[in-house]
Amino acid sequence: AITSYKNSTPISDIFGNAIFTELLGETCLAAVQMLFIRSIEKEVSMSTGMSVDGAQTLATIDFLEAALSLGPEMLSLIYQYTGPHVTLDHSAKTALESAPTPTVHAG
Repeated sequence: AITSYKNSTPISDIFGNAIFTELLGETCLAAVQMLFIRSIEKEVSMSTGMSVDGAQTLATIDFLEAALSLGPEMLSLIYQYTGPHVTLDHSAKTALESAPTPTVHAG
């Protein structure tokens, strides 16, 4: 649906449509939450995340690929909806800022 709408509508009109952007934002939030939710059998083993071997993962990846193809505005929209629900570990940011610049080696 996103791809066909994108092909028939200018990107500026897509993000100007409040109903469509709300649908995209809420769906992205659901996709992110689905990827990080614990299943019942994983609660016992204390593993996190959804099993990635199901059709739901392929559908989620297809959706996110289509949504992100709308351009950089989509990243802002995703953050707007998911940001309030995500807790960041600021110690990781501090560690990254104090780490030396990594060297990339081919091979």
